[in-house]
Amino acid sequence: MIELQIHTCNVLMDFEALKVTKALFPAIWTQLVSTFGVPSDLPEMDAESGYELLLELYDKYEESILKAQINIRDKWYSVEQQLVCKLCRIFDCREKAVTHLKAYLSVSSTSITSPDYRQFLVPFYLSVEVAVRVCAHEMLHFLFYQQLRRSRTARVADPVLESQLWVIGEAIVPLVLCHPEMRELIGEYPLCSYACDAQLIWSAEPFVSKYVLQMCTFDELIDAMLSLEPLKYQANAVRQFTAGGLRAMPFSQ
Repeated sequence: MIELQIHTCNVLMDFEALKVTKALFPAIWTQLVSTFGVPSDLPEMDAESGYELLLELYDKYEESILKAQINIRDKWYSVEQQLVCKLCRIFDCREKAVTHLKAYLSVSSTSITSPDYRQFLVPFYLSVEVAVRVCAHEMLHFLFYQQLRRSRTARVADPVLESQLWVIGEAIVPLVLCHPEMRELIGEYPLCSYACDAQLIWSAEPFVSKYVLQMCTFDELIDAMLSLEPLKYQANAVRQFTAGGLRAMPFSQ
């Protein structure tokens, strides 16, 4: 079983996320600088100076961050039991011990995760509904990779395959969260991904639908998606979205 803990800020992860935002998403970066007063040269600073400035920003927005923490917790806990049960059923979660995932509120609008997907960022200024969808999104990534480690595909050491599996994970998440069962709990989820184009997502939809309805195994799902032509083009661009082992994902909805 999985439990999500929602914390206030993680300065180390937030600092790294701001670097990714400036490098890959300049429009979002400009908005952060103008809206929240993030120093424009913060990503170029050494860690000590960057952390100090971030802590000052946390102090400035402390009331808003604490309010967001309370509101997101309340909303998440109202749907957590049903949502986690559904996701664990879909991804055949067999672990009896409780796994704790940690969400940290952030200044950055780019959500990065730890390499094991057990920690991630949620911008504190998102609406409660969008923040809950971000949490569900990141939890689903954790379950996907947990299931992937048990699959036969994970036993193949191949950098190209690794990139393809990364893109598959990005395509699967919105399709699962758009399923009617999920919409009842988290509302409408955008059927899009910054890492995949619409053609790949729509090509994958029949296979993901069968998997959600338990009409095929996880290995059969992965095999089917690896055969999709759009995947080959998407996987070629995957490395620009990785930095220091952390995955960047913008949430600007």
